[in-house]
Amino acid sequence: MYIKKVFVFCLLFVAFLLNANTSFVLKDSAVVFNEVIKMKDVALMDKNTNKLIGNLIISASPKIGNRMLISKNEIYAKLIGNGIIKPNIKGAKSVLVNRNGKTISAKFFKSRILNYIKKYSKWKTGLSLKIVSTKKIIIPESGVNWKIIPVNGQDFFGNILFKIKAYKADKELYSDWIIAKLKIEKKVAIANRIIRKNELIGKDDIRWEEREITAFIKNAVFNPKLIIGRRSGRTIRTNTVITTNNLASEYLVRRGFLSSLTAKYKSIRAIADVIPMTNGKYGDMVKVINKNTKKVLTAIVIGQNRMEVMIR
Repeated sequence: MYIKKVFVFCLLFVAFLLNANTSFVLKDSAVVFNEVIKMKDVALMDKNTNKLIGNLIISASPKIGNRMLISKNEIYAKLIGNGIIKPNIKGAKSVLVNRNGKTISAKFFKSRILNYIKKYSKWKTGLSLKIVSTKKIIIPESGVNWKIIPVNGQDFFGNILFKIKAYKADKELYSDWIIAKLKIEKKVAIANRIIRKNELIGKDDIRWEEREITAFIKNAVFNPKLIIGRRSGRTIRTNTVITTNNLASEYLVRRGFLSSLTAKYKSIRAIADVIPMTNGKYGDMVKVINKNTKKVLTAIVIGQNRMEVMIR
């Protein structure tokens, strides 16, 4: 019995607080970014009132880019329905609610992802990209800045995954994942005959054909300079795509030996002396230590004791 009385008292006390602090002023117009419209979106109120009813949901929001009118009577009815007996509503007779935002397709990022791959991977030409993700992307505001961030460790062929983020004034507004499929077609070296292990490879021993690059031939030889005059590291069958794995080891940079690193940022270039931490062949990604700053970077091997890195 005692507990019941306390419960009833609490209910009456809450009702008293709600009805003692429900004086507010309706705005003429309001902007919302979420799926629902709350009291604090459409009314000016003091801190106490906001704490009590600010998060009370008035209505579902209009669709992005649309607007709707909410009348004082609708708001009054909503408050009465939530136990507020005599709300004191001042201001406009209705509020015009605008929902800002923009709906875009995942295809919007196709060129951005392609440009990123060309800039930061070894694949520069022969690329085509298909966006696999089909969902619409809804952002709460127009005029945002986008960042695209790939999952670490990707080889950039086949299915690839990117994180997209929308920013405005350094505030993150949206983030999600996009799946794309990258197709790479390049002229690769094909064996014209059986090339035995440790044989020298001559110009007539190979031909060049356009092939789609897959996981099995991602290390295919694309450059005549990297194969003519080299020895095979194993027997290569006729009509086989020749990869760097088929060739006898020939490291262009060696662990502990000085190499030259070209760093690129937009139109700016800088050259520094670095020391590779592992051996590397053409196209390999190798960690290096800047001789002066001691900073560790990951660079692409592009020639004899020559490496390159793109600064993001």
